[in-house]
Amino acid sequence: MIPAYAMIALIIFFPIGFTVYASLLRWRGEGFDMKFIGLQNYIDMFNDPRFLNSLYNNIIWIILYLILPMIGGFVLALLLNTNLKGQTFFKVVFYLPGVISFVVVGIIFSLIFNSSHGMLNEILRALHLDILAKQWLGSRLLALPSIIIASSWQYVGFCMILYLAGLQSIPMDVLEAAEVDGAKFHQKVFKVIIPLLKPVNVVVVMITLINSIRVFDLVYVITHGGPFRATETIGFVMYDVSFRALLWGEGSAYGVFIFLLTTIPSIIYVRHMLKTEVSY
Repeated sequence: MIPAYAMIALIIFFPIGFTVYASLLRWRGEGFDMKFIGLQNYIDMFNDPRFLNSLYNNIIWIILYLILPMIGGFVLALLLNTNLKGQTFFKVVFYLPGVISFVVVGIIFSLIFNSSHGMLNEILRALHLDILAKQWLGSRLLALPSIIIASSWQYVGFCMILYLAGLQSIPMDVLEAAEVDGAKFHQKVFKVIIPLLKPVNVVVVMITLINSIRVFDLVYVITHGGPFRATETIGFVMYDVSFRALLWGEGSAYGVFIFLLTTIPSIIYVRHMLKTEVSY
């Protein structure tokens, strides 16, 4: 057991501990040229308008990400949890975007949202809806929602699979009993199915929250944080500060903040949701 614990400490706890230590230094990543400055990196971070802007963007991302892919995945799971013909085909089609790399998804949606010859604007123009053709990635108002839509398209299949597994674990006699009691479809969904899916919701919400906070890939590929930093997230700023500005101490402070922002709410949420045991 000792080698296993040593491996866990080496892979998990050492990087976390070193990042916390580095966040207390003024360090440009050049050898051992370090200076201990205490919490100054954190003070600078919280006073930086760029950090506050990225935090705001992350909050928007969390809100939309807890709505679009989760609701979409739940609706798809309800539809596929029937005797629908070609069920397996549709499962594969809806889950397929989840196995595509973030870089490929970013390139695809960069082409779709291209303002001059992108597929979305071309379709709108073909339907004589030119007034709706926008600078999707060039507008400070539309760029962030556009990236979130791209990410939701990729993530909705994952939510669908989890909800589908949860739906298929609900005993049929519970649903039949609700029908015998005269429950309509929407009543079964809101009063029977959703309460019984609490364990699945815990997993989906927790993973969605973590993914929303640490998002980086699509922002980097699609807009590189633009226009005018309208799509910068905390993860993107951490990368920019660490590897472009070479401020490794300040970048480590961003990393610690992301770690705390994902860990603390997740623990609180899971403990709250699992206080009551779900019984069929």
